[in-house]
Amino acid sequence: MNYASHTDKAKSQKSSTRSNDYQEKSSIPIEWYKGLYNKISCVCLTVSMDGVILDANRFACEHLNYSAEELVKTSIFTIVNPEEQERLQLALTKYAQGLTEKVAGEFHLVAKTGRTSAIKLTLDVLQQIDQNPVLLFICEELTRDKNLEESFQDVQSPVRLLVDAFPGKVSYVDAQKRYRFISKRYEEWSLISSEAVLGKTVEEFMSPLKYQEIEKYIELALSGHNASYEYALKFEDGKQRHLSIDYVPHLSNSGEVLGFFVFCQDLSDRKKVEEKLRQFNEELENRVKERTAELEKSLTERKRVLEALREAEEEVRKALLKEQELSELKSRFLSTTSHEFRTPLTTVLSSSEMLERYWHKWSEETQLTHLHRIQNAVKQMTQMLHDVLTLSQAEAGKLEFNPEPLDLEQFCRELVEDLQLSDGERHTIAFESECQDVLAILDAKLLRHILTNLLTNALKYSPNGATVRFSVICQEQEATFQIQDQGIGIPKEDTKCLFDSFYRATNVGTIQGTGLGLAIVKQCVDIYKGKIAVDSVVGKGTTFTVTLPLRL
Repeated sequence: MNYASHTDKAKSQKSSTRSNDYQEKSSIPIEWYKGLYNKISCVCLTVSMDGVILDANRFACEHLNYSAEELVKTSIFTIVNPEEQERLQLALTKYAQGLTEKVAGEFHLVAKTGRTSAIKLTLDVLQQIDQNPVLLFICEELTRDKNLEESFQDVQSPVRLLVDAFPGKVSYVDAQKRYRFISKRYEEWSLISSEAVLGKTVEEFMSPLKYQEIEKYIELALSGHNASYEYALKFEDGKQRHLSIDYVPHLSNSGEVLGFFVFCQDLSDRKKVEEKLRQFNEELENRVKERTAELEKSLTERKRVLEALREAEEEVRKALLKEQELSELKSRFLSTTSHEFRTPLTTVLSSSEMLERYWHKWSEETQLTHLHRIQNAVKQMTQMLHDVLTLSQAEAGKLEFNPEPLDLEQFCRELVEDLQLSDGERHTIAFESECQDVLAILDAKLLRHILTNLLTNALKYSPNGATVRFSVICQEQEATFQIQDQGIGIPKEDTKCLFDSFYRATNVGTIQGTGLGLAIVKQCVDIYKGKIAVDSVVGKGTTFTVTLPLRL
């Protein structure tokens, strides 16, 4: 009997009022459960009492290869195996007569492509509307479970030998996340029999929080991918174990995921060894750090000692050089002073002796000549002592510095006149000035030391009849003094020691001098914070240039 035709005929006999009543009211109770049953991974249908499909969930459409529009308003019998339509009609009739509260049984659904699938049907009332019940068909697929069971039973015996030899816990979980197989070691670790595990879901054996942590790996395995992670778990024997867990998908020949194998290895001993190694490495690292710190401290101390030794060596070297310089200075001082004092002292002695013997025989003019000789000799010695005292004060930082307003051009002219007078007519001093009406703030005493010594040296080392040129130029903030002679010049190798005390150039010959003049000049220029430069050519002459600030 064709129950699809029978139902279509029954549908045509219904009044239009009742048909509209189903169409309008059946949608009301459906809305509240749509979000829920669309998430159920089995075929779910809402059917009127006369067998018309009112709604189908997403899984039903996918499983049967129909769209929702094609299924709605279609007879339920069109998707049931023709050989089972009579049994389904009988079940519906009994339900309508109230002979049973629920209908359950195994049926075969026929997809649009003709493929059949075994299902377990559960029938219940979704909602009663005006004595017209809306039925809920829940169809759980049996084909996958049966195929899985058969497949698993086929391989269980040889697999059992392998998994029991595996040095860890092995189990098998099907696509519904239920345990189907556990190894002996699983039972030993968990202290639980296989009967208490098989058929139950993974979620039933752990807390919601722990299941939430591993759920992503389960979903990854059920999507056909390997998954691995490490997990710490306390077993029934009270031991805390650190596990390495691998999920390996079980695929059918068509590529469908039937479940997954779970391989658990106990890493506790390895973790203990790793922890000991970590502690050992940490201890070793700490020892290395301590030793390194000690070595660094030792090296730092050694560097400090070496630095102190180098500083001490440098101090000793400087002291030796200073001592050597002092020794050379002492030698030069003794040599110079003995020579420079011997000449005037000889003059004093000879003139005084001659005056003592012959004063009564000499004329007054001759007597005055010898007296003048004595006076000049004394002045020469006095000047030399004055130079030594000035230099010692300058080197000790005790030379007074008192800048005062000074008419620079007038000062220079008076100085030139004094030197020209004492020199007589042996040389000519040509003075030029570009400092008219310039009022400087300078120490006249120090400036006299500088210019007197430079001009005296220029006269001393120039031949008779030569001209010494002296110029002064004033700019905004400084004055430049330049003294140029036509004398013997200074050898280049002597210029580096030219301003040392008691040092004299190697070409001075018998020309008298103490070697103090230029040393005094340099000290005075330094007090002024000025500059001095020398340019000399042997046999042609020397030019000294001194630059001093105009106002201090």
